[in-house]
Amino acid sequence: MKIELDNRQSEIIDGAAEFARSVLAPRARENDERGAFPEDLVRQMGERGYLGATIPQEYGGLGLDPVAYGLLVAAIEKGDCSASRLLTVHLALAAEAILKCGSEDQIKKWIPSLASGETICAFGLTEPDHGSDAAGIECAYSDLGDEFRLNGHKRWITFSGIADLFLI
Repeated sequence: MKIELDNRQSEIIDGAAEFARSVLAPRARENDERGAFPEDLVRQMGERGYLGATIPQEYGGLGLDPVAYGLLVAAIEKGDCSASRLLTVHLALAAEAILKCGSEDQIKKWIPSLASGETICAFGLTEPDHGSDAAGIECAYSDLGDEFRLNGHKRWITFSGIADLFLI
């Protein structure tokens, strides 16, 4: 199967491959041994637009289609698997959920800063007694009138150490 990209998509994917080779790969082992993904690399990914890859251009994203996005993730993954996981959690789980289910105010508030990488979003699904089975979630919220209270336990929240926003 031959995949045809337009010039813009090709430039983005080629740039991501070079970024993965020259910036991510040389630091991947050290980052893995430290158990942390450096904030300077998060910032660089945001500056290059990768953290907004699937976010529509009207919100500051690259607006890539699913095929181009998949190729971008594959290119980044060749340099550092953790960097590609950041993309998938930040975009496919968190940003897409806000775009599809969020209010207009939530979209306006969060999506542009997610696209730029100014805000990093983690996705909290996994619970101690039910793993990642969404049907078994026990975490619940209470409406207290002027605020909401979230009660429950989560674990293994990827990138929770660098996230500014948590989608639970």
